[in-house]
Amino acid sequence: MLRKMNLNTDLFDNGYLVVNKPVNRTQMEEIALEYGNTMPTSFLSEGVYDKAAINDKYASHVIGHTSEHSIGSNLGWHQDYAYREPRYYGLILFGLKNSHIVDTHLCNLRQLFESFNDGEKSFLRECSFLHVDPTHSMRYSTSRPLVEKHPITDAEILNFSPFGFLPESYETKEYKMIMERVSDFTTIIKWRDRRFHVIIDNYQFMHKTERSKEHWNEDPRRMLRIQFDYSNVT
Repeated sequence: MLRKMNLNTDLFDNGYLVVNKPVNRTQMEEIALEYGNTMPTSFLSEGVYDKAAINDKYASHVIGHTSEHSIGSNLGWHQDYAYREPRYYGLILFGLKNSHIVDTHLCNLRQLFESFNDGEKSFLRECSFLHVDPTHSMRYSTSRPLVEKHPITDAEILNFSPFGFLPESYETKEYKMIMERVSDFTTIIKWRDRRFHVIIDNYQFMHKTERSKEHWNEDPRRMLRIQFDYSNVT
């Protein structure tokens, strides 16, 4: 049973929440703790983001995408940490500076799976993918079934993080079946600095970023971010 908290119920019903309220680091951590324990982000030191923008002393952290890191500027469809354990379930994002440079695309993997007919669902339940880290170095890799049950709602969802797939996965029947429908279940977040924060169920949604505005090199994007598990949702 879920706790009787509108915040939790709405997140799991919708997969993400846009909250029209600015937050600071402390407030973001307090929101995360309503759901569960905050979790570390070791990949921040692995060259994916602008290290000058990172403060690893906190559970929440500032990330900065720059043109020097192609992963940061155009990060394809993925579920965070799908390639290693422990994975986490939720994250919060807040635009600090130049957030409008990059839009965030969200795809609902529960609704996408539900759109298939019974025969297609049965086929997908038998499939799995090897998830590897964003550099495809095989430093970290985890094989996951394509269809899993959500840890809170028990609904079937797709375990789908194609940015971390090996190239041969892109030729499979199951990959093509899913990608053909992604746009039908996608929402685009157009950021504005210090206006709102977004809470995302990383288990139910995959997301991507695309460099959509000019002047990328002149003044990089800065986002406040935190990730957490669902240990406080009972």
